[in-house]
Amino acid sequence: MTAKVTTLHVLDQIDADLLRNMLDACEVQGDFVDAKRYRNEHIENRLAFERLAREGYILLERAGEQERYRVSLTAIVQLEQNDAARRILNVAERLWSAFQEHYRVALEGPITLKHLSDVLNVELPFLSRVHTYMRECSHTPYCFTTADTMYQSVTVCEEVRHFESFADCVHEMRVWQADRINSPGNGLFGLSQVDLLTECQSVVSARPPVSIPGWVSKLPPHAQKLMGEVYIALDAQLLSLPAMGIRAVIDVVSANLLGTDLNSFDEKLEALRSRGSITTQQFISLTAVVDAGNAASHREFIPDRDDIQIMLDSLSHMLQSVYVMDEAANALSSKTPKRPKRSKPAKIT
Repeated sequence: MTAKVTTLHVLDQIDADLLRNMLDACEVQGDFVDAKRYRNEHIENRLAFERLAREGYILLERAGEQERYRVSLTAIVQLEQNDAARRILNVAERLWSAFQEHYRVALEGPITLKHLSDVLNVELPFLSRVHTYMRECSHTPYCFTTADTMYQSVTVCEEVRHFESFADCVHEMRVWQADRINSPGNGLFGLSQVDLLTECQSVVSARPPVSIPGWVSKLPPHAQKLMGEVYIALDAQLLSLPAMGIRAVIDVVSANLLGTDLNSFDEKLEALRSRGSITTQQFISLTAVVDAGNAASHREFIPDRDDIQIMLDSLSHMLQSVYVMDEAANALSSKTPKRPKRSKPAKIT
């Protein structure tokens, strides 16, 4: 790959030390660190943490009242003297090679992180954390199945063959960031609003087609469109937008099934339960899904990928039970040979 100088994220010694300390704390804990507690324990660096989070060195995740920090991949690649950073990048390269080898053999067939941990002889919790870091690169395979992040199935896409190494993938990510931050204009990442829209459209159009489940075609037209956008947002590794989209699908489907648009989601879900369109368990699940979607829209809640998967699973179960399963069951019944009638035994006289 042709080298290109970037002017993005050049760490000074003080910032590098802060990030190394946070990375070590994350690795000791085996997860994010509690952001409020960490800031309280390092109150003299509070403003630095806020700046590093704005500039993309630190990732801040909010879940309700909880805030969590972890060091970003962009920072890790510059912490070359840190043992934890070197180990993360070493395993990331091995995992990238394993993804490439899997694609050569099985194309886009899924593979589990558990299997990869066995193949690479890397403990599963650590491999899962490395995969989380790698997912900051848009070309890294990521997961859509099961709620447990460590046991998810990874769908490996053709893009893993476009880069000889994970380092090349990271390099492109940093060049992409630098080009946009240093471009003229006052919009996000140095782009005007018009240029930003154009850039977003070009990025989406350059990605491979998004895989949308076939049963989505059974939904009402507006619900089909919304579900397609949810899957596109997930493919782009967005989080808040899918949560809002899932809530919108529930809204549209409720109006379709009830024939009217009630005032609140509580009324809509209760009406669906009363008429038998959803079960009591689905009512409970969808109430939680709607609340998460509301929080993403109005309360600055940023769900993680597991949260989105739970929301999508709950919605998919309801949609298939309403729009798909009856038709599928009737088709199966029509193909099933009928049991022959048993003739009555002749009476003995």
